[in-house]
Amino acid sequence: MSVAEQESGGGLIVSSKHSTGNYNYPCFSVQNYEEAHRADLNSAPLVFPHFPHFIITSLCYADSDTGIGSAHSFGTGFPPGVTVASTWNRKLMRARGFAIAESSKAKGLHVVLGPVLAFARTVGGDTNFEGFGNDPYLIGVAGYETVQGHQGTGVQAEMKQYIGYDGQQYNRTTYSSNIDSKTFHEVYLWPYAESLRANPACVMTSYNYVNNSYASQNADLLNDVLKAHLGFQGYVQTDWFGLKAGIAAVLSGLDQHMPGVAGNGLNWSFFGQNYTEGVRNGSIPEWRLTDATARIMTPDENNGNTCSLHQT
Repeated sequence: MSVAEQESGGGLIVSSKHSTGNYNYPCFSVQNYEEAHRADLNSAPLVFPHFPHFIITSLCYADSDTGIGSAHSFGTGFPPGVTVASTWNRKLMRARGFAIAESSKAKGLHVVLGPVLAFARTVGGDTNFEGFGNDPYLIGVAGYETVQGHQGTGVQAEMKQYIGYDGQQYNRTTYSSNIDSKTFHEVYLWPYAESLRANPACVMTSYNYVNNSYASQNADLLNDVLKAHLGFQGYVQTDWFGLKAGIAAVLSGLDQHMPGVAGNGLNWSFFGQNYTEGVRNGSIPEWRLTDATARIMTPDENNGNTCSLHQT
């Protein structure tokens, strides 16, 4: 990986085939990360905390594939993805995406965890109703229009679950989707490539392994295919409890662990102190921390929220 680092004006200019390009932000130091981690463990499970010493608001996430996914949100329920996909109507797909995000924004959400671009390959798949069926072209078009609709409201859209996820509930964190290159690129990757034309803010990794490498720490999928080959400029985030390592995932291209703790009753994170120690001992280059931070914060700033990496 070719990386050019240069100190300039108190900031860090990073140029890498996996980075967001050239930017001049104050270097997001390990001290800032430690502060954020302490706040994260004390925040709500779906809230990325604000930073007292930076003009950065918190980010609130929630499932919103068919409306806000909480029994306590009193949100509007929208037709599932498979229903709107069956219309083959691009305008309706975009209008539905806009309405879902507008409703979510009214509830205080900044990031809509959708659309789902997984294939409905098994009858009992837990994402069948959220997604758009099992035709790659249809999924790609519906994903593109949905992202356009979501982000037309100023809310971030997150494509999920990347990639090869079939929605099994019982062994979804242990099975491997072994896919040859031709099938991977022409079938499974195409919906993401098409939807990326709408410039979604983020991508969520899946629970499964892909060719025997866990999706959230798979350098081929994240660094090479998604960021380098497809040119994705946003950030990559895990699903809930969808991480099995810290440093390895960061180096493989993961930018954010789903805000909150590692699991029910576990007041720790795979990132957290591991990330801090990794930066301090050189296992994680500081440019990688800065790159991940820029990827997370830039879409929010572009959407008009109060978010800046300029110190106060």
